[in-house]
Amino acid sequence: MDLTASIRAIVHDEIQRTLAPHLSALQQLQGLIGAKPGTRAATTLAVVSGGAARGRRGESKACAVIGCPNDSKSKGYCAAHYQKYRMLQKRGQASQFGWSDSPAPHSVENPTLPRGRAAAKVVANEAASGKVSRRRGKKS
Repeated sequence: MDLTASIRAIVHDEIQRTLAPHLSALQQLQGLIGAKPGTRAATTLAVVSGGAARGRRGESKACAVIGCPNDSKSKGYCAAHYQKYRMLQKRGQASQFGWSDSPAPHSVENPTLPRGRAAAKVVANEAASGKVSRRRGKKS
């Protein structure tokens, strides 16, 4: 046996020894889902099965707004209600409606805020009275 063949044999044995536990786990998973070795499903399973579950770890909490079916994403609110919370904070109205950082799930009422012309009038009146400026809700 020449040098090249002996090196190939050593590398092959080392790879087989290193991958043996992974191959046996993959074969067990293939048996559980019925994927045939060498198929696309088996290849996908081999790529996906080794990693941890994606997304948030542990149990997800519900949004803090009463009646909202979504999971919380940030500070106890779902994405839509977090944007509303930020807007209420900028306008200084979050505490007025009982919104705070990290409330309990389904514990906050969802206020109906004016939209369109009515909202523009409210913002203009607040700006005129000096409560909140028209630009980005910053106090004057």
